[in-house]
Amino acid sequence: SNLADSAEKLNAARLDTSRFGRNGCVYAVNQAYKGAGLTAPWGNDVNYVPTARSVLIRKGFIQVGVKNAQPGDIVIMADTGSPPWVHIGIVSNSGTVLHNSSTNKAFTNNESFSSLMRRYVKIEVYRAPSVVAKGGKESVSSPAKSKANNTEQLLSSRRTGAGTTKT
Repeated sequence: SNLADSAEKLNAARLDTSRFGRNGCVYAVNQAYKGAGLTAPWGNDVNYVPTARSVLIRKGFIQVGVKNAQPGDIVIMADTGSPPWVHIGIVSNSGTVLHNSSTNKAFTNNESFSSLMRRYVKIEVYRAPSVVAKGGKESVSSPAKSKANNTEQLLSSRRTGAGTTKT
């Protein structure tokens, strides 16, 4: 995936996101799209996670679930705040999630799903409909199954007291 490759280059280069504050995560994903020669589904000027998520849904991106994540998929995380959708990243070629670090003010985090699931109450993984149409469909859960998997993750994280960390 060109998107995963681009994100990995930005992650290794420690892309500076300091001027975007809490919106640095969307900025970093926008830059990964740009580096891959693509335009982010929400456009390059959107730097707000809830808006990015709404556009993905409106444009028919398929929710595939954590277990079916592939390089280049978009990962959106929620905490218990309002709005709940607070963070975004990209699945790397090795299956981890590349995302912005508010602490480092750079696109430097490379984290496993299990680690993210300890900090966020819900994680959604989205795949472009064009990727699914090219043959990735066999690895995609049905919408009902994806919803069940996400509900299971949400309940599991609440049982374990997964946090309200915002990035």
